[in-house]
Amino acid sequence: MLTPLTLFARFSAKDALMTAPAAAIGYINKTERLDMADYLDAGLTDHSVRNRRNGQSRLTELTDSTFVIENGEVQTITARLLAGKSDTLIAIIETLKTPAKDSKLTVYNKAWQPVSKAWREPTTKDWGKFSAKFLLTEYTLKGDTLTLTDRTAEWETEGAPKVKELKFRWDQKSEKFKRLR
Repeated sequence: MLTPLTLFARFSAKDALMTAPAAAIGYINKTERLDMADYLDAGLTDHSVRNRRNGQSRLTELTDSTFVIENGEVQTITARLLAGKSDTLIAIIETLKTPAKDSKLTVYNKAWQPVSKAWREPTTKDWGKFSAKFLLTEYTLKGDTLTLTDRTAEWETEGAPKVKELKFRWDQKSEKFKRLR
């Protein structure tokens, strides 16, 4: 049986960055991704590339298990590798910064096919009572813990839900995020 570290050694965040479909990471072609990695390696953290939406994108973090791309002032793409039962999976968190941070999570296999069973969006029942028409929720993934933080009050102060934060932990055996109580 392979350990999670062995899985990460075979497939790195840089591998995920280079093989990702452009739509999953802000419409940046492979040549520009290579340029972004080179800029970061050279310490040129303020250099950016033009994406296919005519915006500027820059790689702000690249480790063995994570990469972060800033697509202008309005979007951040965070990718983190997750150990699965027999392979590495890729969690992509897309965060939009309008009018408050709002994220979505998609988990992919290494062939960039969605793994739908890996993540279920919380229901309105999970958040408790609220009157907002929709919730603005920021997702952050540190290690194997996914935290969802309600940002609705930054947009609509009266409508925010009762619960301000939900936490989930990645379960390698079931290959899904499970709610922490």
